[in-house]
Amino acid sequence: MHVLGHGVVAEEKGLVDVGLLLRGKELLDRLRPEAVSPLVGWLAEAFRNIAPLREQAVRQNAEIAKLEEHIRSNGGSHAPGQLAGKRRELRETSDQIDWQVALVEERGCVIKSVQQGLVDFPSIREGREVYLCWLEGEPEIGYWHDMDVGFAGRQPL
Repeated sequence: MHVLGHGVVAEEKGLVDVGLLLRGKELLDRLRPEAVSPLVGWLAEAFRNIAPLREQAVRQNAEIAKLEEHIRSNGGSHAPGQLAGKRRELRETSDQIDWQVALVEERGCVIKSVQQGLVDFPSIREGREVYLCWLEGEPEIGYWHDMDVGFAGRQPL
């Protein structure tokens, strides 16, 4: 089963679809850490799926840079065609990453960093809008921060 799918996974794993709770830009009075905690396993799997794509994109960028240098240095006759092919492959990889990210964001999660696996969840704390915060590798959602502060301002729940 593909864990990043819609509906079926949410039903089978009992996940909260944060996106459904956000309809009409409604803030999440009822979205408490325990409500989004079931998403942690799903998010971890999502970032495990994204990781090899990120690595592939890094390799593809290096290959493109090498071909560009080859073209600049001696204008290799096959290099321009190879360069176009590598750029197409990189676009395809980037599209796959974008698709995976969109699946996460469709649930109402806010990805702050794909590289770090940093995700925020809009919520209300003490009557004000805040983000609940999760970093890949953390076993649960245990932090929050003000909307305008970011990761550096994370505080334990």
